[in-house]
Amino acid sequence: MAPRASTRNGALARLIGPTPTAGPLAGRLVTVTGAGGIGKTLLVRHLLQRLAGEGQRDTCWVELADSSDDADVLPTVAAALGVPLGAGDPQQALAAAVAPLQLVVALDNADAVPAGRWRGAGLRARSPGVQVVVTSQVPLRMAGEQVLHLDGLALPPPDADAEAALRTPAVELLVERVRQLQRGFVLGAADAAVAAAICRTLDGSALAIELAAARVPLLGLAGVAAALSEAGTVLDLLGAARRDAPPRQHSLRAALQWSHDLLGAVEQRVFRRLAVFAGGTSLELAEAVLCGPDLDRWALLQALDGLAARSLLQVSGDAAPRYRLLEAPLALARERLAAAPEGAAVHEHHARVLAARLAAALDEVLAGRRSEDAFVRDAEPDLDNARAALAWALQHDAALAVALARPLGTALTSRRLGEMIRLYDATEPLLPQAADDAARLHWLLGAAAILTMRQPARALRLAQQARDLARALDDERSLARALCLVASSRDPAAAALRDEALAEALALEREEGPAYLRQHLAAAESILAYHRGDMTRCRDATQRQLLLAEAAGATVHADAARTNLADLELAAGRPAEAVRLGRALVARWLGTRNARALASARLNLAHALLACDDAAAARTVAVEAWPGAATWLLQPYWGLALALLAALEGRPRAAAALLGYADRIFSQRGERPEPNEARTRERAEGIAVAVLGIETLAAIVRRGALLNDERAGRLGLALDDDGLP
Repeated sequence: MAPRASTRNGALARLIGPTPTAGPLAGRLVTVTGAGGIGKTLLVRHLLQRLAGEGQRDTCWVELADSSDDADVLPTVAAALGVPLGAGDPQQALAAAVAPLQLVVALDNADAVPAGRWRGAGLRARSPGVQVVVTSQVPLRMAGEQVLHLDGLALPPPDADAEAALRTPAVELLVERVRQLQRGFVLGAADAAVAAAICRTLDGSALAIELAAARVPLLGLAGVAAALSEAGTVLDLLGAARRDAPPRQHSLRAALQWSHDLLGAVEQRVFRRLAVFAGGTSLELAEAVLCGPDLDRWALLQALDGLAARSLLQVSGDAAPRYRLLEAPLALARERLAAAPEGAAVHEHHARVLAARLAAALDEVLAGRRSEDAFVRDAEPDLDNARAALAWALQHDAALAVALARPLGTALTSRRLGEMIRLYDATEPLLPQAADDAARLHWLLGAAAILTMRQPARALRLAQQARDLARALDDERSLARALCLVASSRDPAAAALRDEALAEALALEREEGPAYLRQHLAAAESILAYHRGDMTRCRDATQRQLLLAEAAGATVHADAARTNLADLELAAGRPAEAVRLGRALVARWLGTRNARALASARLNLAHALLACDDAAAARTVAVEAWPGAATWLLQPYWGLALALLAALEGRPRAAAALLGYADRIFSQRGERPEPNEARTRERAEGIAVAVLGIETLAAIVRRGALLNDERAGRLGLALDDDGLP
């Protein structure tokens, strides 16, 4: 503990100074504040031990945790000093007794005294040699007081390597305490991430880390981390670590219960209601959810200030502060809210507020009054709250769950494609319970758009249902969007429907209409023209889509248009230009959050490089991109690229097997290669046939259909033809 204690003691010692009149603190009152269990008591004890060891001044430790009234303080101090107070004025008697001394008095848990402004102020005024150090969850707000606030021990950043994690104070404390209980314990590099995760879960609380360390000999580091991940266990798992500790430090539950009991009635009400928020909350959202007949805005602000002062509530950010209960207080608050009479109502109100806010914001986007980028940016901080709202709705209100699906799905964006699909899978069975047709229509449009790549047949069915419902509701904008989804469907069954759907959709286009809708129309026209082989119309429509998407502030759709324009250069027989654009797009998105656009750009670049017979450069791109192919459902498209790469590198057997792998996935999905990928396949097959012959090729293709993604990747990036099934 020495490095951490000396660092914090240094700050406290500078406030105390080497003598009562030296240093920045001339008023001689220091209050050490912080959350329960953060290490206030331990820090002050270290300071007093240091002062006593150096022989500079006398020290006295006074425990106020059991003081029930302001009047108890002076007798408790006198008893600790061994000073009789007699029958006269206790302040005068105590001051006279200590006046000649150079003394540091530590008052532990001063916030336990209800009055908060104890008579110890007179002790300082009449005894110039006395300095007072107080531990309290909140400042005493007394004249001359200087405050030293303790936060949790420093934590390793999420991207810290093992060596850096092991040097952080929180992990150091965990390791030190485990070693005291388990001789020979060594934290290896492989365990550093687990230790860091434990410390992060506990928000760097010194008490919580010590209690967690006591469980490591029994459960192991991984066992403690797993147990802490279970809701609520943080309060009861961490307990009984030290028999000599005061009762309030026997467990996190005891420490937090102590802190909770010091709160006023309104603070306790706000504390438990804050448990409804997942991932914290803005002040605006907190007001919308928490305020009501029994809690006005001003009372809420005062309560938040009080909770933050006690370090139960973390406040972050300047321009738009966010409020978050720390992990252990959050567990207690959840228990309190579950037991409170208003608990169910708070959860319901939270879900309805989130649903209404998201729906209203999405309506602004669809009407062209707000950009999609702004919608996504504004929704991002409260995605966890929206997820919590959905989880509540799935259990208690089917209609609300259906209404939440499309706005939440839009907020998630394609970066969380798997979560979006799970969202629609979970809510589809609830469609018959939707409150109205408009809610069902919104759901159908959102689901059809998301599923069009992964489940084209299902997406087409939903798009047709949306089309029919939009007609019945006389909703032109929704009808146009539904028709776009039918026209751009990847399902073979849509072949007979695409032309008519696109013609009807374009007839609904209005120059004054929202750019957000019009870019969908342009995208549908582009896709259909591409499949028809009309590259001139496809290019014109794609360029129009790009301009409209940029005007609508829809970066995801603009990025898709840019990727398609590069792909069109290859389709037009200009592979060198496709390579130039492809490299520019990869550079544009490398290191950004737009992983999907980067994946598509790399795929197109690889096909363009192969069209230029630049196998070495294509291999470099494939090595970088193949690990993420499954994430974006690009395996068959990459399978064809890897097949041509193998063919160009003189590995015809691998090329044939990879053709079988890609063909099988296309068939399973009910899809066909797009024109550029079809040409890639044709070249790979031609090279392989020339070496192997048609019969051998066919046999290897059949065997290649048995490859899974992992084996296909190894085979495609190998340097020889070994490893065939």
